This record gives sequence, structure tokens and C-alpha cells, in this order.
Amino acid sequence: MAKNELRNIKLTIEYDGTDFFGWQVQPGCRTVQGEIEGAVEKLTGEFRRVFASGRTDAGVHALGQTAHFHTTSSIPGNRFAMALNAFLPDDVVILSSKAVPLSFHARKSAKGKHYRYVIYNRRVSSPLRRRQMHCVYEKLDILKMRKAAELFVGKKNFASFASNARRKDDPVRSVTDVRVTKKGPVVTIDVMGRSFLYKMVRAISGTLVEIGRGKELDIVSIFRAQRRVSAGPNLPACGLYLVRVIY
Repeated sequence: MAKNELRNIKLTIEYDGTDFFGWQVQPGCRTVQGEIEGAVEKLTGEFRRVFASGRTDAGVHALGQTAHFHTTSSIPGNRFAMALNAFLPDDVVILSSKAVPLSFHARKSAKGKHYRYVIYNRRVSSPLRRRQMHCVYEKLDILKMRKAAELFVGKKNFASFASNARRKDDPVRSVTDVRVTKKGPVVTIDVMGRSFLYKMVRAISGTLVEIGRGKELDIVSIFRAQRRVSAGPNLPACGLYLVRVIY
């Protein structure tokens, strides 16, 4: 490698989002991006912007967030993970790192994402799980939730599941799969697709939970209404995870 040659480093990141104001750097706020950029600067002596596959909101977790940054450091690509972890706090860790072509972009190169919403379903909450799961006290009808989940799959107008109507994003999104599973008291809602609107997964999850509670909601009519108030509520950020980014 030539001296001072610019390289592109891809990171796979896990973090507990509870004590972060989301991914994106914000003045006066603790963010995941800010912590990683600080670690990169301490390690390499360079300030470099770290670009993620997408922003996660305050309180949202990640099992496999992807990001990239450019550097002229001579550290081998696969050694950045261990080296950066020495400068990172306990609630964020680099799982792996590698050198990739300069053309790679964590967001623009992504072909899809997998999100998971995790619910602790029992009649009393769990102090041990309150930061990682959303507790639902009523017994959920999993079969009804699974049947309703099928109606979210496909290319549709998700305006009824977008929290900020002022955003100019195209509300049409392609969802490839929605799965509802239950193991003991833990219910998971896995949502996969090309891209998502603001708080869309939390709105889908909230709608499915309302159906699981016994509320009669017509998913087809909700899509047709294209109004946020037609669907169920956004579930809290604590239960949402970015599982992986597909390239």
C-alpha cells in the first residue's frame, strides 16, 4: 500500500441505544456516530466522518449496523475493530471491520434492511428487560398477528405508517417479509425491506400488537386511508433493533 493512500473501511456495529440520542451527531448530545468518530480520531489522528446505513432514533438498538469511513492510516482493515473498541464505551462495540473499495457507501450501497421489534408479553413487567424490550401485559393472539402481518408484504403506500407527514419522502415502500414469532413470553416482529419511512417499523409493530390485543383493525382500509391516525400507535424505541443491513 502506498504511503498516505486513501482507503475505505467498513464497520459492523452493535450498540445499546438506551443512553444515546440516536445515531446522528447532534450538538451537546451523546450519539453513536459521535462516539465512533471520536474513537477513529484517537486511533488514527484523523477526524473522519463515519457514514451509517441509516440513522437510528434515540433509544433504538443495533445488532448489525453498518458504517464506513475513509482513512490514510496503515492499520490493516480487519484490525480496526479491535483497535477502535479500545476507545469506545461499553454500550457500543465494533463487531468486525474490513477494507472495501472506495465506491462502497454504507447507505447508498445497501439493498435492504432487517429490523426486529421485541416484546415481553406477560402480565407484569420485567425490570431486567425494560431497556431492551417493550412489555405488553395483555395476552396476545399470535395467530391473528401473523395473519395480519401477511398484508404488509409487497410494494405499497405506507403513508398511514409514517410518523412525520411533513417529510417529502416517497411513501411507497417495498416490504419483503413480516414475521411474528413467540418463544415463551418473548414475541418478535421481524420486518424486512428495501428501505423504511420514519418510525414505520414501530408503527407496523404497534398495529400488529393492537390486533393481537383483540382490536378489530382492517389493514387494507388503513393502507387505503393514507393517514397516520388510521393505524396503530408507534411502539417505544426500547424494543426496536436494526438486525442487519443487506448488500
